[in-house]
Amino acid sequence: MSSFEASDIRMIEENVPWSTLFERWAKREEDDKGWQECATKVKGWEGWREWRTFMAEQFGASQRKWAIYQILNPNEFLPKLQVGPFQGPQNAFLKGYQGEPLTGTFEDAARLNGAELVKNSKVSDMIHNFPLETELLGIRFPNGDITCMEGTHRSLATAIAKSIEQPIDFSVRKLTIAITEFTEEERKILSDMLKRGSNKTE
Repeated sequence: MSSFEASDIRMIEENVPWSTLFERWAKREEDDKGWQECATKVKGWEGWREWRTFMAEQFGASQRKWAIYQILNPNEFLPKLQVGPFQGPQNAFLKGYQGEPLTGTFEDAARLNGAELVKNSKVSDMIHNFPLETELLGIRFPNGDITCMEGTHRSLATAIAKSIEQPIDFSVRKLTIAITEFTEEERKILSDMLKRGSNKTE
């Protein structure tokens, strides 16, 4: 279970439409060549939007209620997020993790595999060039756990930087996270996502 503090985040907006959140996500990723190639050459989709729309539909993003929270203490909050239901990060980041599936955090990833993961170009670039303003997506469960659905490399970079005692300076940065609530029974949706993956099938 993640031990978040009430002081880590503060709600700033309720009832935000998924369409708004998706367009913000697109602004962060859609024009990035690496993400374009992942969507088309690796996952087999026509483009970034088709790929990410499929992923969002897997957990019913457009039918859910979303609220925006300001992240007040990113160096404490981001490492405690649970790694999302994505095969690549689960396999690479949490290699050697002994806990229940989908419970490993970015803090766990940094502890177990940080020395190797810091060599990832997206992670190392994020450590040294973390955006001044950015938003993540998360799912919160009744026990307080929050799973990171978008913001994987930002969260991992923060956890690794903290673990080597070179924390990212967030004093000049603005971070928010859009959160939707899941019931405990809905954890199975994430298990199904992990099993299915996000490749396009015929």
